[in-house]
Amino acid sequence: MESRPAVRVLSSEEILAQKALEIPFLQAPDLRTVFAERAMRMRQLAAQSSLGEFLRFLAVLAQAQHELAQHYPQLPLIDEAEAARLQRVAGVPFVAAQWYRDPVWRQKLLELGERCALHAPAALRDAIGGLRARSHTWIEAQADLLLTGSQRGLDLALAPLIGAALQLHFTALLAQWEAASQAQPALRGAIGRTLLEGHCPACASPPTASITLAIGPSAGHRYLHCSLCNARWHMPRNKCAHCFRTDDLRYEALELADAGQDPREEAESTAVGRRPAVLAEACGHCLHYLKIMHTDRDPFVDPLADDLYSLSLDLLLGEEGFERYGNNLMLHLARPEDP
Repeated sequence: MESRPAVRVLSSEEILAQKALEIPFLQAPDLRTVFAERAMRMRQLAAQSSLGEFLRFLAVLAQAQHELAQHYPQLPLIDEAEAARLQRVAGVPFVAAQWYRDPVWRQKLLELGERCALHAPAALRDAIGGLRARSHTWIEAQADLLLTGSQRGLDLALAPLIGAALQLHFTALLAQWEAASQAQPALRGAIGRTLLEGHCPACASPPTASITLAIGPSAGHRYLHCSLCNARWHMPRNKCAHCFRTDDLRYEALELADAGQDPREEAESTAVGRRPAVLAEACGHCLHYLKIMHTDRDPFVDPLADDLYSLSLDLLLGEEGFERYGNNLMLHLARPEDP
């Protein structure tokens, strides 16, 4: 009797590993729509927020980013040999804090200011008025502070505008990189799993928030959203984005707290109208949290816009002793000087 080859049953870990390979790891932003969709969300949230004036200004700013993005100049990209070296050394194509910034970004900063000045809060409007008098050295130093997360010497009034110009620049850079990589596979190979798992695999920046997707091949999966270049990269759900532990996570939401519901029971809650789109995933080990947003509950959530809209959630977590993980270049609160 002819023997049949043995059939090996895959373990649950192997099945999950295979499924992970089928999920797109990195999603590059669509330069044609990313800022326009954010502007629309900002306008929507402004109508129902105590931060309405600020969100309306940010909507104007995002719209200006969108308009400038449609004709952003071609930026210099590294060659295949340098891409391969970076993949070996850092696992990312450009570390934003160390990457050469083409001077065009400073010109776009001035253009953003001109387009938004009339809608800016008074303090920012005055700062924009004096922006052209600032030296290139001063502007580049401010950019370095934003990209390294330092506030010592940071101009808090101009920080949102400078952050928006950096977002525009690095989002355009990644979009151009994505287009170039279609013809040069070695360039695409340079975008790998960064050595810093909780940081962007394209530019090594921290995320603003995470978002679960509802459609396409990534439906049901969680992606971290880069605070700088707007890339998204896959990270399994129920895993702390700061320390990567999985065994002591809790979920907080203002709606659940107001309703008297235990936030830890949120995952089991299926009642219509009682499943908030924005929650904070808080880790009991490292005492950090990152917001998570669900597109199946609100298809229009935007990591940057909804992060600002839910600032009360940050206050709640701060009172409970948790520290925010991640970054939002549109918001900079004064804090004690860096050591």
